[in-house]
Amino acid sequence: MPKCPGCSGELTPNSRVCSICGTSAATIAIAISSSGADFDEGRFPPGTLLAERYRILGRLGKGGMGEVYRANDLRLGQTVALKFLPEATAQDPGMLARFYNEVRIARQVTHPNVCRVFDIGDVDGQPFISMQFVDGENLASLLLRIGRLPADKAVEISRRLCAGMAAAHSQGVLHRDLKPANIMIDGRGQVIITDFGLAGLAEEIRGADIHSGTPAYMSPEQLAGKEVSIRSDIYALGLVMYEMFTGNRAFEADTLADLIRLREESRPAEISSRVRDVDPAVERIILKCLDPDPLKRPGGALAISAALPGGDPLAAALAAGETPSSSLRKRWPSKRTRLFSNSATPARWPTVPSLSTIPAATCGTYTSTPSRHWIGRQSPAASLLSSISLTAKVRRLLSRITSAHWAG
Repeated sequence: MPKCPGCSGELTPNSRVCSICGTSAATIAIAISSSGADFDEGRFPPGTLLAERYRILGRLGKGGMGEVYRANDLRLGQTVALKFLPEATAQDPGMLARFYNEVRIARQVTHPNVCRVFDIGDVDGQPFISMQFVDGENLASLLLRIGRLPADKAVEISRRLCAGMAAAHSQGVLHRDLKPANIMIDGRGQVIITDFGLAGLAEEIRGADIHSGTPAYMSPEQLAGKEVSIRSDIYALGLVMYEMFTGNRAFEADTLADLIRLREESRPAEISSRVRDVDPAVERIILKCLDPDPLKRPGGALAISAALPGGDPLAAALAAGETPSSSLRKRWPSKRTRLFSNSATPARWPTVPSLSTIPAATCGTYTSTPSRHWIGRQSPAASLLSSISLTAKVRRLLSRITSAHWAG
């Protein structure tokens, strides 16, 4: 039986996350593939050279939209992920169209919280996409391992998700399949939204294609086959946030019919009835996202970010790569307005410590240090301005000291 590369504990045949130390799925996949154990390596065993460019290191996973492998790009000298269609559908014109659509759409969205797509290729009639490799753990696996996230970390991840979704929506792109399994958290704490394979430009969504997606994370209108809009993605984001803060799904049903009825006729249990350490502002915005009426939901992901505890509307807009509106800039003193209107660099978010190392026992008590966590304190924008002001004072003081020294 193979050993975990992190703690040397034994891995079960279907293990993708070490139950002892939490080593990531990608790292375990490489360990399993190199152990010689009887595991399914997929259609391309480790060591296989594809298109005279990609050296396969191991299979990362398999889903409804195909298989994903980790590989070395020998030409560029970097690790990438290769996504292949299922063999049985590789020649299906409809599946191929959706596959190529993923490349076209994903390339329109460039943001640190959205998985980058590099290129498209073909191996013996089997098309694949090369994309950013994320060495980390998906949110679904993390929630399964620790139950729920600490409140402050859930807020941080929610902000990152809002920034990534806002960047996609600003390009007219809908995800339509946002769920914990499509959200990766790497070893540095970066949050990356993956799998735009079911995404579609809003104006191109028609008829039966409305049903594309995962029912457990669909909005009521999407389940009913009605219109799909940005507010449908907002609903899915609300479901993901609810699960992060509580460790439970907002709606549980045995059949699709029951799920549709629950979404249309009822509201989820209040978050405060499940956990006690959640800010009321978090509960309010999540329940607004989960309103059955799309028109009563927040109009965009930035509105959600701004409504979270310590929300900074200006920083939220900059993090999404958007230019703040004139009305938003007018709320700030002229010095801050000049700073941001002349800046081409989005505000930097505080680093989220790696969640892959948080043991389940400390889930409810884990907090970050004040120096790395600004919620309830100064926003990054305010901290930056304070630093600029302090630097100017220090320079003036040094100038006076120097002048006095040479004069004396």
